Amino acid sequence: MKTRHLLLSLGLLGVGLTATVGTVGWWGLQALGASMDETVVATQATQEITLGDMMHDALRGDVFQALMHAQVGAHDEVKVEHKEAQAHGEGFLGRIHELQKLPLPEDLQQGVKRLEPTVARYVSKGQEITALALTDHAAAYRQLPDFVALFEQLEKEQDVVIEGIEAFAKARDAQGNQQRIRTQNWMLACTLIGALGLLTAALGVTRQLMGILGDEPAKVRELLQRVAAGDLSVDARIQGRDSNSVLASVAHMIKQLRSTVHEVRHNADSVATASAEVSSGSADLATRTQDQATALERSVAALQQLSGTVGQNADSAVQANQLARGASDVAGQGGAVVAQLVHTMQDIHKASQRIADIIGVSTASHFRPTSWRSMLPLRRLEQAIKAAVLPWWPVKCAHWPSAVPRPRARSKP
Repeated sequence: MKTRHLLLSLGLLGVGLTATVGTVGWWGLQALGASMDETVVATQATQEITLGDMMHDALRGDVFQALMHAQVGAHDEVKVEHKEAQAHGEGFLGRIHELQKLPLPEDLQQGVKRLEPTVARYVSKGQEITALALTDHAAAYRQLPDFVALFEQLEKEQDVVIEGIEAFAKARDAQGNQQRIRTQNWMLACTLIGALGLLTAALGVTRQLMGILGDEPAKVRELLQRVAAGDLSVDARIQGRDSNSVLASVAHMIKQLRSTVHEVRHNADSVATASAEVSSGSADLATRTQDQATALERSVAALQQLSGTVGQNADSAVQANQLARGASDVAGQGGAVVAQLVHTMQDIHKASQRIADIIGVSTASHFRPTSWRSMLPLRRLEQAIKAAVLPWWPVKCAHWPSAVPRPRARSKP
């Protein structure tokens, strides 16, 4: 697995564990919030019922104070007690109404609902007695037993409601404590599991990274910095059979660099030797180049002489051209002579045939060489040939190609 995948997995694991702990915490907060809401309701209910109980006792005290002041004739004090009895009665009923508005359990709601009529009769009876105390003291005393009976009945019913509210408050408190403990336990468990998971993942990632690097990152970085600075004398110590880590690769690289540097030094020595040889060869080449320059100067002089000779050859070529033209004219004349010669040869051939005929005739007449008369035809034939050929030959030889003048030979330069 690649390093980035490991880091990504570690990050995702951390996010997942954080989300889990956050979810458990949110659930715990919601549960604690609900428990606290119920505890607040229970507290408000306890407060309302306690205030109602105080109003209950205060109204009874107002009634007894009004009767006492009426017995001594203190009408102003009776009026004051009557007003307080009205205020306490309205406050008592208000506490009961507020208690009914709270989201109490069904049994408590029913208990408060049953308590309201008794409270209303109790408040009405108390206010009636305080009002009679202003006008009829005796009539007010006669209403007192009914008031005391309502007080005792109300006290019993109120105690039932108070006990129910107290039990509800204790139950909500205990439930809130349990929920708090449960939430703490869940959060502690998730935190421990998350910490262990993160620790395990971190150890795995650390081991993977150490396996990739081969040693501590600081040491690997220092080693790479020294190699980058050109220090190949460093010793990269590989642990065990490590062959795939960065440190192992660096060690192999150092080994290869050392081998390369050794080869470069050897090649540099070879290059130095070759350079010396090349320098010596360059000196020899310079000497040969100088000799060639001298030879080139001589060649230039020879070329100049050759240029003069070429110029003379050009003149000779012009003369040769003229001679060639003359030879061409002579050749043309020679062709005419040859044509005439062919014609003459044809005449000779005819004459030869005639001679052959004459010789044949002589043979037929039994030619005898001892007779001078028999030689007469031959002499005539000879004379005829000479007469036909000899006048033509000197004329034709005068136009023969051998008569063409030859060019003069040039003297050598």
